[in-house]
Amino acid sequence: MRLALDGRVLQSRPIGGIGRIVRAVLPELGAAGVAGIDLLVDDRLAPPDLPSLSGIEVHSLRAPLSGRGVAWLELAAPRWLAGPGRERGVDVFHCPFYGLPRRQPVPMVVSIYDTTFLGRASWVGPARRGVMRMQSRVAARTAATIITGSETVAGAISHQLRVDPSRIVVAAPGPDAVFLAAGQRETQGERAYVAALGGTRRRNLPVAIKAWHKVRSAWPDLGLLVLGTTKAAEGRGAESAGAAVTGPLDDAELARLLSGAVAFLYPTTYEGVGLPALEAMAAGTPVVCAPVGALPEVIGDAAEWCARPTVEDTAAALRRVLEDPGRRAGLARAGRCRAGARPGPAAMAAVWADAYRGATRA
Repeated sequence: MRLALDGRVLQSRPIGGIGRIVRAVLPELGAAGVAGIDLLVDDRLAPPDLPSLSGIEVHSLRAPLSGRGVAWLELAAPRWLAGPGRERGVDVFHCPFYGLPRRQPVPMVVSIYDTTFLGRASWVGPARRGVMRMQSRVAARTAATIITGSETVAGAISHQLRVDPSRIVVAAPGPDAVFLAAGQRETQGERAYVAALGGTRRRNLPVAIKAWHKVRSAWPDLGLLVLGTTKAAEGRGAESAGAAVTGPLDDAELARLLSGAVAFLYPTTYEGVGLPALEAMAAGTPVVCAPVGALPEVIGDAAEWCARPTVEDTAAALRRVLEDPGRRAGLARAGRCRAGARPGPAAMAAVWADAYRGATRA
């Protein structure tokens, strides 16, 4: 079986959560029965963030008429699949980011990791929301199989996009081994900071900063470390508040910094999976978050839950973690155990490969 994979999620800088999932699964697909992979990328973007792997060939495609992503998916990808792809014996095409083209020269599989764009989520702009709605509805109607990351989102896809549940499969991501290894190491000295995450607006970095400020009267030496990149205004706001911002991090450095934090402040308003929370848990750091989206399914009892992702509720939950070392240690143990029990990339690759085989039989 030969796979053509839309590799544009590997071209983001920094690479996002879906790109990291794809990057982890790719090396395992050969053992799962995928004989060869043609990775299709946009030649207007940076080269894909990809380890050197045998059996993967990269093809840079340029969309005619427009540099927009929708034109690449609707025009460039089908044209390659109908021409060079057919000559190479491609059996199935997989887009891991929500959409499929209308023209489908080969059977198709899509990944959809949330359905927030079907509503009016404030963190998705109107133009992007419109494109995602259009492409996801085409995908829901035409995909042989839809892959998602949680039962929560599988139910939402079935209900909101009117998809028969038999066409949806869950391939639950887990943390990379580097985070689990970090969680096994003893942190040297007293943990002197809490960690938060920059990036997309839904993760509410300003709430994390304000919640940290609320507890500093009792813990004046407690710092805040913002992991990863931030929007310019958020980064300036974090630094003016006294927080440190790391900038881009590789997984090893992210794991090290997570494992050194007393808690991970994660006042996100929605997660289809919650990979950052899983990574913090694997690194042995208690997670402070609200029960939104798939987080209750993914985290279970291994978090310090707050009722809502607000400043007051997040600060109150952080105080509970700081005031009770026994509670903190128990959450760290529970988090490592739950994160370590998640399926790894090989298990995800097996689910993906089954979806590809099913698509070729459909």
